[in-house]
Amino acid sequence: MLYDRLESHVNENKDPSDMENIINALNIRTGSFGIERKNLVNSLFKTIIEVSFPNFVKYLFWGSSENKGIFLDESLHKESNSGIYMGS
Repeated sequence: MLYDRLESHVNENKDPSDMENIINALNIRTGSFGIERKNLVNSLFKTIIEVSFPNFVKYLFWGSSENKGIFLDESLHKESNSGIYMGS
């Protein structure tokens, strides 16, 4: 849609400031730091993780980011109080 608007502005010799606004909007959407590009990179990275990492590695990533499972702070505290040697 923005490409069509830009094309019509160029063909009809409309106000250059409007064309500049359209170009800036296109740059934000599709530029190197654009929203669409970031979403595509995130999607590709998630696909790579799904394909290349085994389930236990994905579980470790999930647990560490969510502080769940073996990464739960409370479980580490309980184990240290129960006499299990945690190392130093």
